[in-house]
Amino acid sequence: MKHLPLLILLLFFSLETSLRGKTYHLQGDTPLYQKFLNPDFPFFECTVDFRKRGPEGIKNNLVPRGVVLALGENTYVCFDTELLRVAGIWQGDALSPDSVAMRSYAKPRKKQQQGQRKLPTPQGHTYATTGLYPGWQRNFPVKSNDPRPQGLDEKELGRGPLPSEEGTWIGIEDKGDSAVLHYSVFGSRVKEHFRLDPSKKEPAVIRTIEIAPLEQQVTLI
Repeated sequence: MKHLPLLILLLFFSLETSLRGKTYHLQGDTPLYQKFLNPDFPFFECTVDFRKRGPEGIKNNLVPRGVVLALGENTYVCFDTELLRVAGIWQGDALSPDSVAMRSYAKPRKKQQQGQRKLPTPQGHTYATTGLYPGWQRNFPVKSNDPRPQGLDEKELGRGPLPSEEGTWIGIEDKGDSAVLHYSVFGSRVKEHFRLDPSKKEPAVIRTIEIAPLEQQVTLI
């Protein structure tokens, strides 16, 4: 029994050493970590930073919980599942690999820095963005402020979802070559779908919305 702690220590050292070896990175001659983004899948979930993209008048456009839809022809739409808005549309490469999940594929043992300073950013030309406010609002004109209460840190842009009576994210449906968003606004269910218009030479995104009857007038951003 006196030698048991030493035996456990040796086993731990042996396990740690094996994890640090090449077997952690390779499976035979094949890298264990491939590309994070699957080019054949119609969407992925990710934090997206638009703060340096789009018009200068739109500030703090950060999406902590976004769904990125891949429409083809290197065209992407980011939907904010908390504010229920289209945060941005761009064409080019998808995103810079600046999230914990993305970096773990390229450099498994490199820790991603914390905070909001360096996050996945759209790569290419940004065609459209909206501000940090709800994508559906009750009245006109549109209010361009974030109605969600601030947390303890005033600089924290992620404040969670809207009140349930204003809107609720339900989920996303995989259709194979595309995806359908499901959520509710002011008590009415919404289905939303994006696709490219093949008749246009320049990128043109078609946004299709199916919504249950509303009992009040609303504005869609």
